[in-house]
Amino acid sequence: MLKVIGLGDNVVDQYLSLETIYPGGNTLNFAVYAAMQGADASYLGVFGDDFPAEVVQKALKAHNVDFPRCRKYPGENGRAQVTLVDGDRVFVASNKGGALRHHPLVLDSDDLEYLGGFDLIHVSCFSYLDDQMHLLKALKPFVSYDFSNRFTDEMLEKVCPNIDCAIISLGKTDPERETALFKKIHGLGCPMVEASKGSDGAVLSYNGRLYPQPAHKVDAVDTLGAGDAFLTTFLINFLGERIPGELEDRRIFRCLDKAAEFAASVCMTHGAFDMGEHYTNTELDVPK
Repeated sequence: MLKVIGLGDNVVDQYLSLETIYPGGNTLNFAVYAAMQGADASYLGVFGDDFPAEVVQKALKAHNVDFPRCRKYPGENGRAQVTLVDGDRVFVASNKGGALRHHPLVLDSDDLEYLGGFDLIHVSCFSYLDDQMHLLKALKPFVSYDFSNRFTDEMLEKVCPNIDCAIISLGKTDPERETALFKKIHGLGCPMVEASKGSDGAVLSYNGRLYPQPAHKVDAVDTLGAGDAFLTTFLINFLGERIPGELEDRRIFRCLDKAAEFAASVCMTHGAFDMGEHYTNTELDVPK
């Protein structure tokens, strides 16, 4: 069984129209989605001491995701405000990670020994760990990093030499920009790039080849979490057990198609994985 961990951010997504908060965040979603697919999944991050933090921890327990080394501090948990426009999630505001922003993870020797016991570590640009990525590079696990659409040249140059897979959100872009970006990331030492392109699906750049994957079309209720679902499913299957005799290209396309299928299923529920809690606390109305 593949042993994986999400390292960094967690939030609640506050749906203004539904008066409901849903647990989420890139690396927390990764851990939950991995557990849903049979992986031995854990999470390491920072919690506040408020109601949203309780909602997130409840979700982790419900999905059998371990979180023994998480930190907890007084103050707000990570939180974002979300609205829906024709099923597409639109972020309105956030407290930029809440407790994690004020108390970022500082990985000590015990943390690193713990992390070295996993097959896959997933980090995101919201994890506040860019300056410590070289510490993960020295460990055994495969390391993936989600840049979202926030990447800069400086950020790529700092992170890419220390990771095995870069995940980026491109949306609709011209082929020349896409090619140049892939070339830059590979040139910095990262062998794999997965780029999500919205309704156009995704494309993987690996071993000198491009592997396009069309999106599985559904009448989406809510697209939040779809990108996280895609990357998690692809990596879990790519790094998992191989079918004897299966050619590399066929294996990659099979893993990508499974990722698109799972991402589409995530679009049929509210929130990243539909564990919402109604809220009445007026302090949730305006993130600080």
